Amino acid sequence: MVWFRDHYLRTPEDADDWRASPIKAASLAGAAPAIVVTAECDVLHDDGLRYAEALQRASVPVDYREYPGMIHAFFGMVPAVDDAMNAQRAVWAAFKRAFT
Repeated sequence: MVWFRDHYLRTPEDADDWRASPIKAASLAGAAPAIVVTAECDVLHDDGLRYAEALQRASVPVDYREYPGMIHAFFGMVPAVDDAMNAQRAVWAAFKRAFT
């Protein structure tokens, strides 16, 4: 994770900036409705779950979807992985709701 962080952030201190990690915002109230997709076997799974829970506590509409047995990159594994298509459809539907 340090390798990824070092390629995402300019400095380690940037990790404390809410723009790099929205869960660190003083408040999530008023954030846009969200869909949060997690993969069970992903090192980032728990972070996604915590973010979805924080949005819910802030009364932000959130659609949380966990895909059992999936790894981090499953979303792009269409057509070989059925849940990849299911996740893409869920995200597509969320975008459609948001923009219609």
